[in-house]
Amino acid sequence: MTYPLLAIAVLIIPVLLDFFLKTQVFSVRQNWLTLCILLVFTLVFDVILTGLPIVTYNVSSLLGVYIGSIPIEDFSYTFAMVFIPIILMTFYEQR
Repeated sequence: MTYPLLAIAVLIIPVLLDFFLKTQVFSVRQNWLTLCILLVFTLVFDVILTGLPIVTYNVSSLLGVYIGSIPIEDFSYTFAMVFIPIILMTFYEQR
């Protein structure tokens, strides 16, 4: 499986969870603010990791879209990292 396909799967999982668990976390402004803050941290640390280069990628497995030295696919994991725990926590609080 290529890196873009993994990134798409990681983006779809929180959307499906939110839909089926009916948590509606994507309509909460604070959740998007949290995502933005963590995307900044992702950007900073990924620039260090890819710039040194501590982390390297197989270029043929990427879309070829970069922000600095960071493949765009890296940001999908931050999206999932923010929203999956919020979805699950919201779901269990609503029960």
